[in-house]
Amino acid sequence: MANITPTAINNAGNELAWAASAPAGDVIIYRGGTLVVEFQNGHSSSITVSAAPTRTTAQVEGVGKVDVPTRSLVLAAGEPGIFVFTPDEISAYRNAAGNLPIAYASGNAALTVRAFTIN
Repeated sequence: MANITPTAINNAGNELAWAASAPAGDVIIYRGGTLVVEFQNGHSSSITVSAAPTRTTAQVEGVGKVDVPTRSLVLAAGEPGIFVFTPDEISAYRNAAGNLPIAYASGNAALTVRAFTIN
């Protein structure tokens, strides 16, 4: 697994770099704010990207306990994808170190990833 540190977006704007994904998955380092994780499938076949919850239920004010879903994208060849996690949502997906694990099924050949936060 590779660690990917998101770029904190500022008012002046930022240039965001793509990183190659790691076969065993990646870990997005989370330090607060709304987290956006983008994927670009440069491979000739589909790739599934997922973020599984570390807490399977959550308490939602006014609703009660709800099941936390696995977030999953099936990216066709050449297709982009994106996950957005607000500060409230990401708490159910963070690992023991407080970061966001991302898994890849069907391989990760030519899959690139980048992340940024908006505070």
